[in-house]
Amino acid sequence: MNSEVAFATDLGTRAPQEDGFSMPARFEPHARTLVTWPPIEEQAGTDLAGFRDEVARTVRAVARFEPVTLVVDPKDEAEARERLGDAAELLVLPVEVCWLRDNGPIFLRNGAGRIAGVHFGFNGWGGRFPCAAAQAMPSRVIEHFGIPGYRTPFICEGGGISVDGQGTLITTEQVMRNRNRYAGMSRADVERRLQAYLGIERVIWLGLGLAEDRATDGHVDNVVEYVAPGVVLVQTVADAANPNHALLQENLRRLRAARDARGRRLEIVEMDLLPYREGPRGESLAIPYTNAYVVNGAVIAPEVDPRLDERGFRLLEQVFPGREIVPVPSYWQAVGGGGLWHGLLQILPGTAHFNKCTATTGPALRDGAANLSCALRIMARTVPRDQAISLKDSRWRGVAADWGPMRSEPKRRDMARWLSQQSYCQPIQSTRPRLRPASWPPTV
Repeated sequence: MNSEVAFATDLGTRAPQEDGFSMPARFEPHARTLVTWPPIEEQAGTDLAGFRDEVARTVRAVARFEPVTLVVDPKDEAEARERLGDAAELLVLPVEVCWLRDNGPIFLRNGAGRIAGVHFGFNGWGGRFPCAAAQAMPSRVIEHFGIPGYRTPFICEGGGISVDGQGTLITTEQVMRNRNRYAGMSRADVERRLQAYLGIERVIWLGLGLAEDRATDGHVDNVVEYVAPGVVLVQTVADAANPNHALLQENLRRLRAARDARGRRLEIVEMDLLPYREGPRGESLAIPYTNAYVVNGAVIAPEVDPRLDERGFRLLEQVFPGREIVPVPSYWQAVGGGGLWHGLLQILPGTAHFNKCTATTGPALRDGAANLSCALRIMARTVPRDQAISLKDSRWRGVAADWGPMRSEPKRRDMARWLSQQSYCQPIQSTRPRLRPASWPPTV
């Protein structure tokens, strides 16, 4: 398979599952996170300045733990570069909505660790919002990373699904049986396409999402999230007067009765806190902790209500042991997201990084060697004088070549930061003194 996006008719050519690809879980290691800088069109639903401030805080929080690619509209490039050019790689593409988990590509991985992207259809959450630029954006992102791509008109919004990375997907009937997206399709039709394009073996159907989720028709990431294989964090509320009480109890009943693709009953952890904020027009905004975003070594969590945050964060610590809980402000994101905090962040899965990397000879390897040389020089500036950088085995060859030719210093720094996290690339004691630049250690 080549690295070009195949603009195929739905199920008319080879699908990702046939090529061994499937969707990994969000809690698995990431190569990077993708975020869209809020375009001017978002000011129709929220305070744009406040929204951008929160997104900037979110990007910097994520960038502490993994590389970030910021997708930005050309007219907003100058501001985004000034504010976040030191924290993220900028990918300049036309955009008119910023919820990249829903309107961007979904990334898959195969058994060899190669990554591919799927360009699903998108109709503005059931025709609610204009999305002309969003129609082309996923393929442009896939092409940017130089990975194999698939395209289908079938709609699959990332916020509408949660997967365990082992063949099971959870969704709601409210979104994935909705006529505004799937008119004329049976439940079996939907499941067959999820199997073909995400490598799913079993779908667990819940009924409804949160009552406040009117903009996206009940996305599942606000009510259920996989935290480990066979383990789900489930939103509930104790107050029987809350409009979500009955529907969340029904979701809980279905999850208790379900078995996953491996025949396991699910281990259920209840998140019985659902914080609210008052919106700018007096509306009630639900901002669930359930929709926290997992990164390498941390969890980015919505900062909502000081009276509840500590308890909510403590539960997140329990279900994600060993990860730092990093709160970020989320009010204007919730306003812009139809009253909920979701859909802003998308993962590029980890392992072998990008696919060009599989070559071990020829131009790809030469690019990789050049990349590695630059990255190691950058890394060498940051270790003590009596240490050197050691590559413990030959895995660097494919990994380094994955990045393709890198002409810019920021991308080389990005690679250096990523390499420094790998088990086979680490500082060791050096028996030979090394020459240092006069300005050592420079700022990286």
